[in-house]
Order: sequence, then structure tokens, then C-alpha cells
Amino acid sequence: MKLTRIHLLAACAASSFVATTAHAQVVLPQVELRGAGASSVAEIVPRTLNCVGNPGNHVAGDTVNNRENKVGDNTGALKTIAPGAYNPTTATPALDCETQEIQPNFSGKYISTGSGAGRQMWRTFTTSNLNGSASNINPFAGGAGNPSGWANLQFAFSDAPLPASELTTYNSTANSPANKAGPAIQIPAFVLPVAFAYNPTYGIKTTPAGPVNITFHVKVPQSINGVVAGGLSMTREIYCKIFNGEITNWNDPLLTAANGGLKLFDPVNDFSGRWTNEGAPIRLVGRADKSGTTDIFTRALAAQCNGLVAVNKFANASESLPYDNTSTIDIRNLRGDTKYFPTSASSNFSGTVQSLGGLVWDKNSHVTCAWNEVNAATALCDASLAPGGVFTKTPTPGLFMVADGSSGVADAVNSTANNALINSTNKNIKLNGKLGYVGADFVAPSPSRTLFSAALRSGNNPNSGAFVMPSATNAGLAFGSVLPPETTSTTGAWAPYVDGTTGDQRTLGSADPYKPIDPSTNPETHVSRANPLHWAAILYNPNVPITSTLASPAGGYPVSGTTFMLTSTCFKPANALIPGNNAKRFAIVEYLGLMFGTITRDSANALVNGQTFRGAAVANLGITPKSNISVPPLVWTNAMYETFLKKSAQPGNSATLGDQNLWIQDGLPTTGSDVDNKNQVADQQSNPVCDANLGA
Repeated sequence: MKLTRIHLLAACAASSFVATTAHAQVVLPQVELRGAGASSVAEIVPRTLNCVGNPGNHVAGDTVNNRENKVGDNTGALKTIAPGAYNPTTATPALDCETQEIQPNFSGKYISTGSGAGRQMWRTFTTSNLNGSASNINPFAGGAGNPSGWANLQFAFSDAPLPASELTTYNSTANSPANKAGPAIQIPAFVLPVAFAYNPTYGIKTTPAGPVNITFHVKVPQSINGVVAGGLSMTREIYCKIFNGEITNWNDPLLTAANGGLKLFDPVNDFSGRWTNEGAPIRLVGRADKSGTTDIFTRALAAQCNGLVAVNKFANASESLPYDNTSTIDIRNLRGDTKYFPTSASSNFSGTVQSLGGLVWDKNSHVTCAWNEVNAATALCDASLAPGGVFTKTPTPGLFMVADGSSGVADAVNSTANNALINSTNKNIKLNGKLGYVGADFVAPSPSRTLFSAALRSGNNPNSGAFVMPSATNAGLAFGSVLPPETTSTTGAWAPYVDGTTGDQRTLGSADPYKPIDPSTNPETHVSRANPLHWAAILYNPNVPITSTLASPAGGYPVSGTTFMLTSTCFKPANALIPGNNAKRFAIVEYLGLMFGTITRDSANALVNGQTFRGAAVANLGITPKSNISVPPLVWTNAMYETFLKKSAQPGNSATLGDQNLWIQDGLPTTGSDVDNKNQVADQQSNPVCDANLGA
């Protein structure tokens, strides 16, 4: 079993969190938090949850409950992930999440469904879409052919911001009189670089001694956290032309020029003449599901590619790639909730100029097939549906094949098996050459990942700037100096608008904060912490007077975004037989506090380093940056802590921030009686808008 730990919650100073021994905490009641959503963070979410607590993780023979160090997806698959570890060389103390935990009774389970499906379950307060059919399976409960087994979620993650229409659904459903989950909360939990992932092996050559890998010859390999992780250089013009289908081969002169004039072919195991004549095809891989990673990707291309290509297919940010809905391509057999099907509304897509070629990747069988060769009952490529029983359709240059989830994209790019390879004119060489977009958690040196990532030119000048990798540091630089809502200083202190000279002067659209202000249809409104949409819109909205947005950042890694955590203000008792058992509420605050860096003590009153999850220095690298993912800067975590994790006394506009009733609860329990409803004075820390018996 892991070590039993309790902790202290740090008090928040103006610009940093300061620990104090006056707030010793108790072991919280047994609780299981349930979440779903973005596959881009499918591993970092359970990895961080498991550091809070993971009961039963090392119980021999336990095949039912021994799943907390695994991530599930909607196909019913469960994958074991490497445990997190903070092992600094110059700071103390370390934390090994394989053997240690913060709370002994805590567990969290996460299903990688894609952002859209996660938001759907969160806002509708049901998991009924996990009905047990193909690609709709809860791997932790129910299983294939069975309903979910979960009534609702306590949280979801999404790389795409919550649309205004979905907030309306949440308010009418999750926060209905029957559920009373309270005001919605949307906060940027992670800063996510989207990697352009490639397999360094672009082909395989058959020799008398056996198969030999043919690898890209990158003139200046680049590292992340001291580990070589790729570095194939791409200017903005190059990646805009690749994803718009104008560059379709790795032998393109622009790629040669970006590689310091050096051709990318393997000089030992390939041939210059063959490379010049046919090179290696670029085979694009995208997402079949409604994907927040696609939202970040398309947002960047829509903002960055105009003028660099003949036609920019990417007209706007969307959770689906550009698609011609008059085509016959129908991906619903692979993923029932996909938007890629004939007559699907054009508003579902990033554009209407076709970017799909009709091929899909079956991550279970590791094969490529045509969309109409997928069995609807199994969601697998079925040879009995293919002409002659063989999958023979070849890729269309410049068009995407699609895969289910980030894991599917990564698997497709990584695989060199079966018909994943294309024959060269040289009979001894087969070519791969796939390129996909995934959250940087899925590329090296993230634990257990071997895919390489391209180095993209930093900044919003397409003709100059260093080539940078999708690291946590570079994602943080892209995030820049944008301040949270109702904030005017880097302390993150509350500063609501008072008049034309006092408080935060920034405005957003009131009807839709993500769109430009229009006096008649989308009038302006001042930013507000009480509006969950504003915590996202302020990062992307063109009305906000900042030097750049994440869609086209002034520095850092140019294809970056934020992964938002969606949760609630009110939580029902974790155990209906114990009225007032507020374990779910405690657990959400526990998890957020750990991510914000406020958990600073364990059961022996020993320190838990505040950099355990966020530390960016290579010598003291935190658990999250080890996965190539950053956390928002301190100004944001300070603001989120004061707003949602305590009844803050910060003043503003003749009131305090705590008076706005935006907080989940005011701190954590400090005595044993606080967790069983016997000490109402100490335990009544929940928000007064909540019902004691209802919530998420």
C-alpha cells in the first residue's frame, strides 16, 4: 500500500502560497471522483489524480478496483500509465507517486472520450451516451453491452472552450432543481502545446541481414528536458502548406531549406536518387471524434495561414477538421458521435473545403481501411466489407485519414505494421511518413512515448524566429502575460471594474464572449470572474487589448492552447447513508489545491514541495512538465485559488471576492468531526447557494 498522508493547505499570500503549520488537515473520507473528456490529457490527468491518492493500487489479485493507475477510453480499453514522480536534484522533498500519496482514501478515474463527449456528459448530468455499444463503453463500470454504471461526472476536461449554448444546457440540466450542481466552473488547468508528431522511421528496407529502419536525417536534432525528441524544422509557411495539402512529400524543397539545406533522407540506408524522384509521402492523420485538440489546431491554422497558402481550408476554430458535407464520406461506423457524415451541418467544421480522404485508422487492429469498410457493430476495420477481402485503398496526398482519440492518432503515426506502409518503386523499401497532431503528452520525452515532434518557428513573424519544441516551457511562453478576469496586477488580486479608471477595464461580447463585439448583436460587457465563459474567452477574444492571443502567440510554441477543467460549485454527499459526508467536495478542492501548489504538508507534517506539479526548471522538473504540459502562471493559480477554493477577503467595489459566492468551499476540514457532519460550525464551509443533499 502507499504511505498514508495528510497535509496542510497553504495560505495564499498576494503573489505566492506560503505554508503554515496552523492549518493541519485530517484524513478525508473515502471518495471516488469521476471524470471524462479531452484525450490530449488522457495520461497526465490520472497521473496527477493518482498522486493525490490511489487506494488499492498495490493489492495483489485485485482486478476490479486496481484501476486507478490506468486511463480508460470509450472503446472499453484500459491502459496502465507510468506513475508520476517528483525527483528534484536541488530541492526537497521528493514525491514518488508509485509508493506515496497525499490522501489515503482518495481515488480518481478518468475516461478519455474526447473533449466534446466529456462536455456533453458534464453539462447534461448523465453518462447515458456510454451505453455499452461500440465506442461508447465505460471501461471502469458497465463494460461492453452494458450501461455506464456512473450516474454523472464530477469533472470534465476540454481543450475547446465551453460554448455559450452549452453553458445554457448546464444551467438548465445539471443545475436544475433536481440536481442543483450550482454555478458552473471553467478554469484553464493546463497549458497544452499541440505537437506535430512524426515517426523518426519514415521507412523500412529489406536486407539479407533483416529489416533496417530508414530514419529522417535532421541536421539539428532538438531536445525537451535534455532528451532528444525530434527537431524536424517547419516554418509557418511549411506547416500551413502541409495541412492545407500543398506540400505532400518530405522531399519538398521548403523542408530541405528549413533543415539547413540538408535533404531529410537517410544517407546510410536510403538513396539520393530515389529520394529526389519519390521521397516519402506525407500522410496526414487527424481526429475522427469531436476534439478539443482539433480546436486548438484549427484555431492556430485559421489565424496563421492566410496569405501563406492559395486557399486556407481552415476558416475558423472548430472541434472538427474542414469537411465537405456533400461528399459520401461517413465516419459514424468508427465513432458514432463524429460530425463527419453527409448533410452534417457546415457549422460543425473548421471549413467546408474537403480535408478528409476517406481513410480511417483502426487502433485496435492497427490497420488502415476505407470508411465504408468499418463494421458498425464492432467499430473495427472488417476485411469482409473490403473488395476481395483486402484493404486496398491508397491514401490521397494532402488529405487526412482519421483516428479515434489522441491515442488513435499517436498509434497511427507510430505504426509501421501491415498496410500502414506504402510500397516504394524500390521493391526493398516500404514507406511510412505519417504526420499527425496530438497533445504533447503523446510525444517524447513524456513517459513511455517514442514519437518525435517537429520544431516550429516561434513567434508570429513567419520569416524569422528560432525553431522551438512543444515543451512545457515553450507553451508557457506562448501563454504570455494575459491576466485572469477582473485582475490588473501580477499578484492575481481581485480588481473588478468600478469606473473608467478603476479596476479591470477589459471587455468581451455579452451574447458570445468568443466573438468580436457588435453594438447591436453582441454588445460589450466587462470581464467577470462570475461568468465561467470569461475565464476562457479572455485568452482568445480579439477584443481584449493584449499583444497576442494563443491562436497566434507572439512567442513560445506557436500551436498552444489551454485544457479547461469543467466542474461545479455544489457536490452531493459521497455516501447517502452518512448525511453531510462532503467527501466529493473535499476531494475536488484537494485536487485543485494540489495542482495550484497549495498542498505543502503530509501526515508527518513534512513538506510537500509546492513545485511538485508545476516545477519548470530541468533540475527540479514537476510531474506535469515531465509530460510536456505546463500549468498556468502563478497570477492565474493565485486568482483561481482565491476565487474558487476559499471565501476570499480580497476587497473590491465595496465588497469582498468571497461575497460573490463563487467558491466551492472555504478551505479544508481541520478536525475529524468536520468530515462527518457532527461539527456544523466547522463543517459548514460549503457555498450557501448549495443544497446539502444535491449536487455533482
